[in-house]
Amino acid sequence: MSAPRTPKAPVTGVADTTPARRRQRPAVLIVEDDAAVARVIEQALSSHGYECLVAEVAEDALQILMHVPFDLAVVDIFMRGQGGLAAIQAIRRRYPDCRIIATSGGWSSMTPAEALRAAWKVGADETLPKPFRLETLIAMAENLVPVR
Repeated sequence: MSAPRTPKAPVTGVADTTPARRRQRPAVLIVEDDAAVARVIEQALSSHGYECLVAEVAEDALQILMHVPFDLAVVDIFMRGQGGLAAIQAIRRRYPDCRIIATSGGWSSMTPAEALRAAWKVGADETLPKPFRLETLIAMAENLVPVR
């Protein structure tokens, strides 16, 4: 009798990063520290043909970016660690062709509008105040990086 099989944890995100696979489905890096929000964004974009990977802090996103190129990044501005503005700057430096959508609900004394203006200044292509409609995010993504 063989030992019982231990089920593997589900793997989420970009499972196949070979160039041929990448050309078929645009890759999206979601940088969002709220797991529920990240999951909803991931499901919405995946259902529209994007291949998604989630990082919950900017530092994790930057580590991923060292190994995997992305076509689009959806970046929350305020999170623990270095935050979204630093992530946007790093993405823009490393992958100048990667399109970036910045999101923010504001924080402390900074309103969402102020945070998103700062995101524009450091390289975001589009900005989206929280809460937002998924249809708006999907339309932005399709405008910036159409699914073929």
